[in-house]
Amino acid sequence: MPRVLAQQCRQPSSATLTILASGRPDLLVACYAVLSTIADAHEGSWRNLLGPSATWADRRAASIEERIGPDTPPTFLWSTDDDQVVPVLNTYAVAQRLARAGVPHEVHVFERGGHGMGLGDVPGRENPHAAAWAPALERWLARRGWR
Repeated sequence: MPRVLAQQCRQPSSATLTILASGRPDLLVACYAVLSTIADAHEGSWRNLLGPSATWADRRAASIEERIGPDTPPTFLWSTDDDQVVPVLNTYAVAQRLARAGVPHEVHVFERGGHGMGLGDVPGRENPHAAAWAPALERWLARRGWR
């Protein structure tokens, strides 16, 4: 069974995502995630993670975009363009680094949905268009042997 690191993402109903405490994960799934301390950083998240006195060097060391290399696991990213909490530029910055490093990846950015839309079925915020991320993730996982 593949090892998977899931970050800030509701689990698809047909898969169980396992987080391992050690070792390189086989896959990375990041959903409207805070990924960058550099490109349009979500300051509140980084201040909570690193503390108010974190240096620029601390921030660069913690930024996922700075840690991408050829050994980065295949990655699935999705976000919404109208996310007012985590700028979509986080997703674009990481996708660009993944491409430069030759890491297999899939990226979905939906025009609407905001932050925290889950599976697109939040009462009063239903979004069938952006809800397509969950089936896309299931197909991506299946291509990698996750059934």
